[in-house]
Amino acid sequence: MRQGRLGENMTIHLACILLGALHLTPGRAGAAIGEDPVPGASPLVAEYEALLLGLRAELTAGAPRIDSARLDAFLAAHDAVGRVPAPEGGEKLKVPPPRFADSNPAYVEAQARALQVAREIFPDVEEFLEGDELHLKLARCALLSHATPQGLAEFASGGPDRAELISRLLSDDDLVVQIMEMGGAYEGKYGQAMEIYAAIQAASEHAHDGFLRRFALGCALEHPDGNVEEEGKSAAELMVAMYLNYEQAYRDGHLDPAFDSLTDFEYRFIFPHRTVDDVSWMREMMRNYRPDHITMDDYKWRYVRIVRSDIPYTSNVKRPVRPDLGLTRIQDYFLEGGICGPRAFVGKLSTAAFGIPTRGARQTGHAAMSHWTPEGWTVCLGAWWSMNRWRGRTGLDFLLETKARDVPEAYPSVLRAQWLGDAFEEDPVQGMNYGIGGGTLEGSRLLSKARDRRGRRDRGGRVDRRRTRGVERGGDRRGGGADRAGGVGPYDRLR
Repeated sequence: MRQGRLGENMTIHLACILLGALHLTPGRAGAAIGEDPVPGASPLVAEYEALLLGLRAELTAGAPRIDSARLDAFLAAHDAVGRVPAPEGGEKLKVPPPRFADSNPAYVEAQARALQVAREIFPDVEEFLEGDELHLKLARCALLSHATPQGLAEFASGGPDRAELISRLLSDDDLVVQIMEMGGAYEGKYGQAMEIYAAIQAASEHAHDGFLRRFALGCALEHPDGNVEEEGKSAAELMVAMYLNYEQAYRDGHLDPAFDSLTDFEYRFIFPHRTVDDVSWMREMMRNYRPDHITMDDYKWRYVRIVRSDIPYTSNVKRPVRPDLGLTRIQDYFLEGGICGPRAFVGKLSTAAFGIPTRGARQTGHAAMSHWTPEGWTVCLGAWWSMNRWRGRTGLDFLLETKARDVPEAYPSVLRAQWLGDAFEEDPVQGMNYGIGGGTLEGSRLLSKARDRRGRRDRGGRVDRRRTRGVERGGDRRGGGADRAGGVGPYDRLR
């Protein structure tokens, strides 16, 4: 049931994107394209603004138009989704059920009506979305919009080295496309991400091609300000140290066998918000004392089982438990356990330390976690995706994107729809209210359009994503496609 509903929501979600992107109001888009760069702005701001406005003009000329009657019908139906009432009786519960989720009958009914209208929109735009002609221009325009000319100029004004990083980025077509296909830089901090990426490549000869290059890029995009703070060290220095830790662990055969065959997007979520020492300690401790958790066949509880076996659920624990031992906070949790927070912290570190993509999963009055498995992302230590949120997104919103990305032959059309909406600064889908609003990606029609093309099936009928790994658009542009397909990296590994 959930699978079918997710497919329907993808269809509606793409329709929201299209309406935000393609229903360009003459007052807004036309004025932006016709204006000169901001008067009195620095030369760099003017330069980046001119690039953005020129791309918007080209894209406006080539964008398709949606029949006005169908457009109005969908806008009305989608608006009704955002006005559904909360589930009855929720006010009597300690944790009310979510308003915008399949557990609310009113939401399901409104989504079904919107879905019926949404399906009539796609014929108007399908040819545009499935064509490659504007892919690069859309990606470049979306990057400039997300970064903002002002943001790029402020970073580039920090010195010749920083200016060179921005110049290299904007002149590298393949890199621009790959970055945007990976989801862009967190909070639009492309300069900071490029600074970390360049620092990693300067520190490691292996970070220039293959899956290790994609790993380095993904980590930099997700953590442009660094994954932790440490006095006296820059974000780049801390990120380089973390990258080198993982590279060495891979060479030593200490990471999960799936590490070298993840997708570009999945590499974003490896680094935990913990220190290098925490990562090394967790990895070594589990290898020495709980190897049974490392070799579990059940990927949902592989590594995370350490929480159930070694972190009892206890409250009112005074920290540190043993000040005389000088333990880190993570080590301290193993003495007397803790409530949901400490258990989630240990769980997230256990998977991340072995190279499994991992995210937090905050819930009302509770802390949980989510992580990748070969059969898709899963939640541990808490309720299902509809109750989760992390870094400005609901769990369902993130889950929807992961499912859409598992259809690589169709996913580029989703990206183009999102990029077009981003380029014209349309209102985004509300990340914290699933399926509400319109104008950004985070999923689409892909599950409903290609649910039967999700990869080879194993004998049990399940999708085995370990055999369907691949770069979304035909392999690594820097010569690293083979390592993803065959699991062969630059080192010989013992598994």
